[in-house]
Amino acid sequence: MSKKALLQLASRAIALNLVFVSLGWLASVPMLAFSTARHSAMRSSSAYENYLFRYDLISLITHLALSGLIFVGSVWVYRCGPTVEGFLSPSED
Repeated sequence: MSKKALLQLASRAIALNLVFVSLGWLASVPMLAFSTARHSAMRSSSAYENYLFRYDLISLITHLALSGLIFVGSVWVYRCGPTVEGFLSPSED
């Protein structure tokens, strides 16, 4: 196998791993969305409910953002451009 083929294989394996990590972050979104919706209905009840609403909302946004960013990173690594090649196979200078 050529060096280029090995680099592509390694970058695609890393990209597949990143896709699974992204799906892992995305798996908790339905629970967080349900919890955020529940706390938004009770928002005026107490300070504690307001805290839980904000906490769940921030968690929901964070999970969505991280999942999206990790997926974009996996697409970037999958393409195996010169930057990824340089990272996976540094020069021997």
